[in-house]
Amino acid sequence: MVKVKVVYLCIFRLYKMRPTMRPLFFLISFIIATQIAAQEQRLKTLLSYSFPTELAASKIQGAIAWVENKEGVRNIHYAIAPEYRPVKLTNYTEDDGQVISNLEFTEDGETIIYVRGGAPNRSGEFPNPTSNPEGYKREIHSVNIISGMTKNLGMGAAPISVGENIIYLNKGGAWMMNLKGENA
Repeated sequence: MVKVKVVYLCIFRLYKMRPTMRPLFFLISFIIATQIAAQEQRLKTLLSYSFPTELAASKIQGAIAWVENKEGVRNIHYAIAPEYRPVKLTNYTEDDGQVISNLEFTEDGETIIYVRGGAPNRSGEFPNPTSNPEGYKREIHSVNIISGMTKNLGMGAAPISVGENIIYLNKGGAWMMNLKGENA
């Protein structure tokens, strides 16, 4: 950006000093403007690529699930063998900066449990990159791969599916709840 300002300053001086240099001034200005526009477009294209994270596999059905981050919007996708055709499960629409992590299939392979939201800092504040006045929390969710229904099960982290229950961490201790979000 500093280089561009220096070039513009030099061109402006040329323009003011010699009126015969005006065609050269316009040509150089056009070239610089074109280069800046092309560079911005390349950056936008580069940032728009989606990439997968948090790969998880089901113990049965040959199903896999992953988080896709496309332009900052994170959603869960899954695919079942043998076609492995991707299906979008969640429908988050904003780049709110909230991570999706800890994907895990339940033992029956029909539900995926996951955590949405980042870990708190030393002051106990959760990440809020959009300065949302309501704030965010780190919460455990479940999504049924058949119906697509998503359910918020409550605050917590690191969920592990054990039979019909989920063991998770919250406030420095291990807790257990069922898939309805009720303490077991």
